[in-house]
Amino acid sequence: MNLWDKHKEFPKSFLAQHRDLALYDIFHHIKALFLYPLNCDCEGSCKCKEIRAKIVFSLNVDLYNNARMNGTNSDYLHAMRYFYKIPDDAYFRESYGEGYPLWLIEERFREKRNQNHFKIVGYLIWTLLRLARTYELSPIDRLPLASLTEALNIILGKTPLKSKAGTQQTETYLCGEKKYLFYLNTYKPICHFIAAYQYTEEENPCFLFGDSVQIQSFLERSYWIRQKLLLIQTPNAKQKYLFAEDCLLPLPPWLKLDNISFPLEPFKDKLEEIIELIKNAPLLSSSACRTDAKVLRR
Repeated sequence: MNLWDKHKEFPKSFLAQHRDLALYDIFHHIKALFLYPLNCDCEGSCKCKEIRAKIVFSLNVDLYNNARMNGTNSDYLHAMRYFYKIPDDAYFRESYGEGYPLWLIEERFREKRNQNHFKIVGYLIWTLLRLARTYELSPIDRLPLASLTEALNIILGKTPLKSKAGTQQTETYLCGEKKYLFYLNTYKPICHFIAAYQYTEEENPCFLFGDSVQIQSFLERSYWIRQKLLLIQTPNAKQKYLFAEDCLLPLPPWLKLDNISFPLEPFKDKLEEIIELIKNAPLLSSSACRTDAKVLRR
């Protein structure tokens, strides 16, 4: 599931000198995965990989065309052609009908966003992160624990927590439990990117990935979310971690990201519930408290 093999072809010095070009390329690959996920539901012959490649190529060529129209110097344009593997004009004349239209990329992205695909996945991922943080702060386990069942109970209102205490319950009903699980499975390899996008969009609805600085910030947040997700443990004895390392798409190893940190608010009511459990059973052994905590997590 490594999409960054192409980057291995280029010297590290080139990638460092033209880091912004690489950032755009990474973001275009991620955008293609938003539209045609790796865990697609295609039956029979699947052309999603081929379509993703066309989307990335179209976005890279559009970036190059905009740079050329804006009077970018020839050395930089040469680097763009070299890195994005943009052929000569004759190729475009001969292959005009094989491209992926830019308007269709934006239309499909808008369609998925309007159907709440990204919001659904984003809510679930941030709920899991906050739930793990809650148990990490609890006096029983002090481990980042979470389960999909408990996260969905919080989202769908099955867990009787006060909404004013900062729960993740949505203002409007998005979908049922099966849809949440379906979309998580569909977008699981890039769920950390979707959670970062969803957080960014809610924080600043006018945010546009219009330059490499914004893309850098988006990737840093995505990287941080991925690291946090990989630490989440489950109450399931057969499966220690909720997410396996190879199921979440990593970023290129050469891409050194800043050591960032974002505030992660726990579910206060859930934390109080755990603390209350301990107060009401002071004579229980540590193992008994943990057993009761497992019941809470289900």
